[in-house]
Order: sequence, then structure tokens, then C-alpha cells
Amino acid sequence: MGRSPFQTDCGQMHYAWIVMTNWILKILSLGLLSAWAAVRLYQYQIVSLTLTLKNDPDRMYNLAQDDPNAIAEELSDIFDIDISL
Repeated sequence: MGRSPFQTDCGQMHYAWIVMTNWILKILSLGLLSAWAAVRLYQYQIVSLTLTLKNDPDRMYNLAQDDPNAIAEELSDIFDIDISL
């Protein structure tokens, strides 16, 4: 499987503006807006992040799927249960 690169289009000035305004709002609210500020920053980071797939997504999904029989076998090993038909 080839490597699929991540790309971001975060603008330095926009990112700095979000960080500075978050900092000011946290100070003015005595820390009550800390969670809101973190979500605001993470939202900007996620929105500006893109993934360019170099392979077929269906093929990658099929490779990532687990075999249900293997899961059942591992669970029986964990609980030390022998089931025979």
C-alpha cells in the first residue's frame, strides 16, 4: 500500500489570531472558556486538514476489517472456554 499524505492549509495569521483571542477570552472569563477555546482551536485544525488517498478506499477498508472467526477464537482463548459442535 502506498503512503497517503496529509496536507493542511492552516494560515499562520488565522491560527495566531485564534490562539491569541482564546488566550484573552480565557483570562477574561477566569478560565471558564478553556474548553470552548480548545474546541475552537481543534476545530480549525481539523477543518484545514485533508488526506489525499493514493489507493482505493474500499481495498484499504477490506484489509482493515477483522475476520469474525478469529475474534471468536481469541475470545474463547481469553475466557478459556472450549465450544465444540
